[in-house]
Amino acid sequence: ILKAPPVPRVIRGFTLLELLVVLVVIAIGTGLVSARLMPDDQRLLDQDAERLAQILTIAQEHSSVKAESLIFMPSRDGFQFAAIGNGPSGGGSALRPLRDDLLGARRWQLPETAVRIESDGLLQDRLAITPEPGLARVLIELRNKQARCLIARRYSGRFQVVRP
Repeated sequence: ILKAPPVPRVIRGFTLLELLVVLVVIAIGTGLVSARLMPDDQRLLDQDAERLAQILTIAQEHSSVKAESLIFMPSRDGFQFAAIGNGPSGGGSALRPLRDDLLGARRWQLPETAVRIESDGLLQDRLAITPEPGLARVLIELRNKQARCLIARRYSGRFQVVRP
C-alpha cells in the first residue's frame, strides 16, 4: 500500500521581530502625537499674556469712560481688579473688587505664575490704572519656570505683548 506523502501544514502568523517593529512604530507615533497635544509652559504663558494685555486695555478704557481709578492686583494664582472708591462712611478710599465678566477675578493657566510690575523703572506689587493713562512706561513680566513674557503699555494707553 502506498501512502500519500504528508501534506505540510502551512502556519501563517507574525514573527516576534515583526510584532516588535509594529509596537515600536506605534510607540513613536503615540509619543509624537501626545507631545504635540500637550501644552508647553511657554505657549500657556503666551496665551495668559495676550489675554492679560487685552483685559488691561479694557480696564484702561473702563477707567476712562467711568472716570474712576482701578487697581490691577496680581497674585501667583491669578489676578483681579478693584475700583478705588469712597468707603462706606463717605471718608477715605476703599478698594471695591470688580465682579463683572470682563474685569472679574481670573486664574492663570499655569499655577505659580510670578508677576513683576515696573512703572517708570520702579518695581510695584500693584498697578494703578487711572482715567488718563499718562506717560509712565509700564512693563509687566509674567514668569513660570523657564517661560517668560512681557507686556508693555503704549503711550496710547493700550497694553501689548512684546517679545523680549
